[in-house]
Amino acid sequence: MKRWKIWLKNSKNKSETNPETPVSLWSFRKGVISVEEESFLSERGKRRVEFPDYFFLESKGLLLILFCFIFLLPVWGQSEGTYVKTYEWRSGCRDTLPFWVFEPKGERFIGVSDPCLQPEIAKEQAIQRALFMYGLQQGVEIKVIFDYLTAVKRRFSFDREYSKMLVLATCTFHSDSLYYEIVDEYTSRFGEVFVTITVSKGEKRGIRFSASAEFMIVENKELKEEREMKLFLDFAAEGFEKIKATTYSCKGNRNYRQILTTINDSSQLIPYGRYWYKDDGYIGEYTGNACKMTDSFWGAFTETLLNEITLYTFPTVYLKKMSESFQDMQRELKRELIKEKVSIRLGNMGIQGNLLQAGWHIKIKN
Repeated sequence: MKRWKIWLKNSKNKSETNPETPVSLWSFRKGVISVEEESFLSERGKRRVEFPDYFFLESKGLLLILFCFIFLLPVWGQSEGTYVKTYEWRSGCRDTLPFWVFEPKGERFIGVSDPCLQPEIAKEQAIQRALFMYGLQQGVEIKVIFDYLTAVKRRFSFDREYSKMLVLATCTFHSDSLYYEIVDEYTSRFGEVFVTITVSKGEKRGIRFSASAEFMIVENKELKEEREMKLFLDFAAEGFEKIKATTYSCKGNRNYRQILTTINDSSQLIPYGRYWYKDDGYIGEYTGNACKMTDSFWGAFTETLLNEITLYTFPTVYLKKMSESFQDMQRELKRELIKEKVSIRLGNMGIQGNLLQAGWHIKIKN
């Protein structure tokens, strides 16, 4: 206690002789602040709150830069990485497609973009998909594997049969010096761009285009029939302004599909499952190859192509077979290997009940 009183007395004496020396905030004499202490505290408070004007200007500038960085960065990223555009339409609205979409094409090739894309991106994507159709008609080498697995199990004098079919198919196409001309063009209310083009080859350097496609179908037949599919398309092109590379993948079953599109290695979040089209076109012999269009026209279009390749009877098949039996079960695996150069041409198309019906003509090329 004595040391505290001595320190307090010394600090008071120093404060009276030297104004620059800090003083105690409290006067222990009746709790009253002295005049010297009050003047010192007022000057000290001023030194604390007085800042140069340029400090506030720099602070406001930093805040403005931070605001722009936070709120404008997503916009810059969107302009470089995403190509999606919002289209508004009422739920249940059906789009009416032009008549030339359903006509036989001959030497004209149709291409359809994904929905909800920016117009210039959608147009280039549709043209590249039309070039893919040109490549299919010119001739591609296709490899197909069919696996058929059947099992019969006896239980309580009853035979129960299980079956599973796996189909794998791949094809590739590459061409240089291509020239195209747009014949027809249409944009649906969903943002899909439909085009038909004519294609020619030239000696000078034109468009370089390559494409690869992979298909897979798995069908299970047990108590009920189940089907799963997977489709992957990969395009690369030189000579286009916006799109250098694009992929399209679709996998799922009859009730649910997961679709992903990438453009220039950037994944695009495109809404699916809500597209409807008015009945039109030729309805007849292709009712067996009809696919739902709620996931876009292109999704149903490519699925009809996959179904046609699966159902086609190839002339040359390499067959391998294996079977085994044990206790009350018998199993058999049969594999068919196919490697052919084929030409695939689109025939008539039609829409009924939001189901796309399409006829494809496959021809073996020697």
